[in-house]
Amino acid sequence: METKVRRIAGMSRSSWLVVLTTIALAGCGSTSAAPPAATTVAAVSSPSPAAPTPTPTPTPPPLPQIGSIVPEAVIDVDFPTGALQASDDAIWLFDVDGATRVDPVTNESRRLELKAADGTLRPSYGGMLAEDSIWVSDFDYDEVRRYDEADGTLTASIPVDAPAGMEFGDGSLWVAGHRDGTVRRIDPSTNKELARIEVGENGSSGPHEVAYIDGRVWVGIPSQHEVVAIDPKTNKVDGRIEVEFPASPCGGIGEDRGRLLVGSCGDSQHLAVLDIATMTSAGSPMFDGYIGPPAHVGDQLWMGVNRSTDGDLVTVDPETFEATKRYEVTGGAPYGRVVAFGSFWLAIEHETERAAWLLRLPLSAFEQ
Repeated sequence: METKVRRIAGMSRSSWLVVLTTIALAGCGSTSAAPPAATTVAAVSSPSPAAPTPTPTPTPPPLPQIGSIVPEAVIDVDFPTGALQASDDAIWLFDVDGATRVDPVTNESRRLELKAADGTLRPSYGGMLAEDSIWVSDFDYDEVRRYDEADGTLTASIPVDAPAGMEFGDGSLWVAGHRDGTVRRIDPSTNKELARIEVGENGSSGPHEVAYIDGRVWVGIPSQHEVVAIDPKTNKVDGRIEVEFPASPCGGIGEDRGRLLVGSCGDSQHLAVLDIATMTSAGSPMFDGYIGPPAHVGDQLWMGVNRSTDGDLVTVDPETFEATKRYEVTGGAPYGRVVAFGSFWLAIEHETERAAWLLRLPLSAFEQ
C-alpha cells in the first residue's frame, strides 16, 4: 500500500435539510335545521424533497513551516506519529498501527500494517529496526512483536509485562518492563528471554526508555528519579545516576561528549545532563516545552522543543545548553528527528488538526 504525498487528513460529512409541510384544513358548520354544508379540504401539493447541501471540499491542514527552510520532500504519514529511525537503506516512522518506510533515493514511501497474532491492528508507536526485523513494544497488550522487515509478516510474539522502551546492543534486544521494575534481555536468534535484570520497584512510572551507550545498557526510571546502567557481560546493575530535580528521566536517551542527555515528558520541561565518567548529574537546563535528545550535525546539537501544536528546533551550546540558533516550527510540533542520507528528517504532528508529516530538510540549513 503506497503512502500518498499531500494526503488530505480527515473527512467531512454532508448534511441534509428536513422540510416539514403543514396541511391546512378548512371547515364550516351551521346551527339551522338545514343540512350541514360539506367540509372543504384545501388542496395540498406533494412536497418536493429538498436538495442536499453540497458536500464541502475537504481542506487539508496547512503544511508546517520550519523557519525559512524549504523542505526537500514532504511525506504524509498516519497520525499520530511514533518512533523515527534510520536503517541502512531507509527511514522508518512508526504510528498507531503500522509503519511507513521511506526510500531515501526516491523519497517514495510504503506503508506496512503491523498486525498481532489474532489479525488485529495493535499499537505500534514504539517500533525499531534490528536484525533485519521490525520490533514493536506493545505496552497495552504486554508483548513485544517481531515482524519481517520486507512485508510486515508477524514472526514472533514475546510476552513482556508492560514493555516500554527498547534498544539493540551487544547482540541482544533490551526491553524495559515498565510495571515490574525490570529490563528483559531477549535473544533474537531464539526470540526467548535470556535474562531479567531487576533495576527498580514494582509499580507505575517504572523503567521507561532504554539506550545502548559506551558499552552499557542505560534505562531511565522516573519513579526513582535515576538512570541505571547495566553491564551486558554480567547482566547486572553497574551503577546508578541520580537525576537532578526537576528533570525527569522519562524521555529518550542520547549521548554527547561523555554525557547522557535524557529528554523530558509529563510536567517536566528540563533536560537531564548526566556525566558518565563520574556517574553524577551535570545539570538540568530548562526549555519552553518538552525536550528530546539531540540530533547531531557535526559538533552541533539540534533539539526539538515540543508544545503540542507548535515548537522550535534549536541548537545549543554544548556546555551551557543555551540556544544559539532557533527555527520556529509552526503548524505542528517536532516529535522526532534523525540525521541520515545527507538530510535532516523531522517528524511533525499537529494534535488539533490530527495530521502528521515527515519532512526531509536540507542538511546545509543546520550546518551553518
